[in-house]
Parts: sequence; structure tokens; C-alpha cells
Amino acid sequence: MKTIAITGATGLIGKNIIKRLASDNKIIALVRSVAKGKQIFENRKNISFHNWNTEVSPEETAEIINGCEVVINLAGPSVGGERWNDEVKADLFNSRVFTTKNIVKSMQLTGSNTMKLISPSGVGYYGFHKDEILIETDPSGADFLAKLCKNWEAQALKAREFGAKVCIVRTGIVLDKNEGALTKMITPFKLFSGGWQASGKQYLSWIHINDIADLFIFLINNDIEGIFNGCTSDPRTNKEFNKAIGKAMHRPCLFPVPAFVLKAVLGEFADNVINGQRVVPQNTLNAGYQFQFNSLEHALNSLNI
Repeated sequence: MKTIAITGATGLIGKNIIKRLASDNKIIALVRSVAKGKQIFENRKNISFHNWNTEVSPEETAEIINGCEVVINLAGPSVGGERWNDEVKADLFNSRVFTTKNIVKSMQLTGSNTMKLISPSGVGYYGFHKDEILIETDPSGADFLAKLCKNWEAQALKAREFGAKVCIVRTGIVLDKNEGALTKMITPFKLFSGGWQASGKQYLSWIHINDIADLFIFLINNDIEGIFNGCTSDPRTNKEFNKAIGKAMHRPCLFPVPAFVLKAVLGEFADNVINGQRVVPQNTLNAGYQFQFNSLEHALNSLNI
């Protein structure tokens, strides 16, 4: 039995990790609302809840996580949750970079040099490379999201300075039918108006919700560290991806959304939708993780969208 602290415990990835771990491990869930946490996890044993947000000091956080073997830092709002402007971009930066800095400081303050930090990042790290295949050793890009991911990872990696092991998971689009990006993508198909975005030639790198949760658990249970792409070996073009959604839902895929419309709705974030990344999980596979869902069609059908 391990003692594992998780920020962002009630988010999409966090709650799926906890539901897999809670029966055999002690979970310290750092949440904005203890009441919500208890409701989600139905008062399961082995989970203790602590009111926590990004404003909590490193000293206070250190008291909460003292004695943990693993810290998973999933705090932060969705990158594509709302139209980007300067305020939203600042919040995205602060909620990831500064929060990770404080988590690492908290780990250091516990005095332990045997902890492991598992910190997410995104495939946006790589920037825009058209159809070039990207792996974990490729350099970061120059756009806002790439710089955000680079700074985010840099703060996490500082935990190595006091002996902690660090795993970075660069996550692609997480496929879940109830939360996240896929819910937005399937809505037009429900209205028989589904289609692809912009040219449709840009790549989407994705992962099933079960696989991303299991990948984090794989990193918890194995004595490894490093950078791992949290996406499958089956990246698809935007057009292929949306056609697969249409097929899974028995709906047509006919109406492309022009780039200028995406920019009007999403702001600067539209550049990431219009360009995308073709990422594969070389380090992840080399480490021994085996995907349950490495085919997009299999993943979508399993979700019963």
C-alpha cells in the first residue's frame, strides 16, 4: 500500500486514477470542495479529503503531503475550456507553472528525498510541425501553449534537485464521452451537422480515458522516471478523426468549420486546433506500457458515444 497525494483529484483524469487506486492504497485528495469529493467517491475508504486550492502556501501543503511516496499534480483548468484572451492565458500559466513550483517546494519542505512526482504536460509542447512524427526527445515549439508546457515541465523537473524522481506525461486529447474535448466534438454530430475543422489535414493525438489513468498508475508502480507521451500510436488527421466519430455515431460527417470561424470562437487557441501535432509514444512503449485502446475506432466504440 502506497500513500499517494493528488491535486485536481475530482477532475477527469484525477477521479479515474483514484477509483483504480483507492482499494489498495491510501489516497490524499487535495480538492476545492470536500463535499464534492466525498460525493464523487461515495465516501470510499482509504481516501482523505483536504480543502486545497492554488493559493494554499507550500508550507501548508507540505503538512498535508508529508509521508507520501507519490505526488500527482493535476491542478489547473482545461486549456481549451474558454476563448483565449490575455486574462485566460495568464490563468492557464499561473494555474500550471506557479502551482507546480509550489508543489515542488512543498515536497522539498517535507524533507523527503524518496518521493516521486508525476506531472502532466501536453502534446502542445512540440508546437506545430504539420505531418512530422514527434517523439519525446523532440524540442519544444515557440507558440504560447508550447512555451507554457516547457515552463510547466521545467518547474516539475526541479524536484530532481532534492532527490525526487519525476515523470512528465505529455497528454493528447483524452477520450471520454462525459467530460473533456470529445463531448464538444460529438455535439454537432448529435445535431446531424458534424464535420472536420479547418483543412482537416492537421493531426490529432489522442488517448482513451482508461489508458491515461492506467498510464499514471503504471508510472506509480514502476521504478522509472522521464518524459512519456500520453497518447497512442494511432494519431489521425482531423478529418479522419471526425469521420470516425460520425461512423461510431451513425451520423454524416459533411460540414467543415472554416479556420476563420474557429479563430472568432476560440481566439488564439484556434491555432492549436488548426495545426495540431502528430505525436507517438516512443518512450512510453519502450518503458513497457501496453495500451488497451490503440485503435481510434476501438476506443470510440468502447465509449458508446
